Amino acid sequence: MHETRQRVRYSEVDRMGYLWHGHYLALFEEARTDWLRSRGFSYRDLEDAGTLLVVVETGVRYLKPGGYEDELVIRCRAVEATGACLRLEYEVLRQDQRLATGFTVLASADRRGRPRRLPEELRALVEPSLGGAPGAGTVAAPPAVQGPGREGRG
Repeated sequence: MHETRQRVRYSEVDRMGYLWHGHYLALFEEARTDWLRSRGFSYRDLEDAGTLLVVVETGVRYLKPGGYEDELVIRCRAVEATGACLRLEYEVLRQDQRLATGFTVLASADRRGRPRRLPEELRALVEPSLGGAPGAGTVAAPPAVQGPGREGRG
């Protein structure tokens, strides 16, 4: 699992002062590129070699609101690499509070957009991230999801 740290900027909050829901996907992207970079690889390397990673599915579960100036930790881990697809899961945390969980599925494609198997170099980077402790690959939601209020904010 890889951790990326971000501070919520003023331009990322909505009129209510909450981190706008669409920015969570940008946080996932930043965490994903950092995760890859932490393994000595980059999107630029992949693209220069003719492989594109296309987001084909994504999901977010919002649990608590984030706000301006919050210091966030975004955890990213690979949970599946099969054929042409790679699945990554994420957690967004403020201190010890889970704000959101989510996932992206990326499909490997050539420059014309045709599917292709994940490159061996990428698969080799991903496989050490797979498995691990029991329950690895599962971003579980807490038993109860709080409403849109700011309960528990510190």
